[in-house]
Amino acid sequence: GEPGKALARFDAAERLAPDLTGLALARGAAYVALGRHEDALAAARSHQKESGPDAAGFVLEGRAREGQNKL
Repeated sequence: GEPGKALARFDAAERLAPDLTGLALARGAAYVALGRHEDALAAARSHQKESGPDAAGFVLEGRAREGQNKL
């Protein structure tokens, strides 16, 4: 995929539908793919705040921490 382009599309989607769920999780996956692990961790926390703790949020958090060598 093209995570950079995906981030731009997520921004556009958020402008059109600010209450769209799942954007933080999708952004986080793109950030991991780009090596932006701190941003990915922030997105995981945002997802968990928005949706509550769930497996997808924990997986994203784990991938972000793994990228930071904190696992």
